[in-house]
Amino acid sequence: MTTSGGTELSVTDSLLMSEQKLDAWEGELALPKISLEVENEARRLLGLSPTELKQMDAFACGEAAYVLTQFAFFLQRAVNKETARIRWVACAFPKLKNPESVRRANDIRSESQIRKDRISFLAASVSEAARAMMAMQTTKRESRQP
Repeated sequence: MTTSGGTELSVTDSLLMSEQKLDAWEGELALPKISLEVENEARRLLGLSPTELKQMDAFACGEAAYVLTQFAFFLQRAVNKETARIRWVACAFPKLKNPESVRRANDIRSESQIRKDRISFLAASVSEAARAMMAMQTTKRESRQP
């Protein structure tokens, strides 16, 4: 892999340049970054016991659903980043001639696929928890009406 100036780049450096361009593009979209407060609250909500869930009122369930949805969005962005890394390797692979570069590209692809698989499950689970909170909110609201 070479730069426009003809300089040879390592697979890792080339991937880093590609990721920096994508990060800059994503920054232009003005998508919010997750705050530590939201992350900690989502983790707390995911660990609630059945007794704690029963004690929540409809408003708290709605707030919990919102926080969990934000966290699921953050996790999905991480999935998308790993997917982009996997695609990058697929596009770069035919251009690689050096055996060490091929090995490094395979390592990147494998690591990214493993992370993507794990994070995909988490994102789906958190999304499902948010939907469950919304359903609880509706049920609790309807059970209070005369």
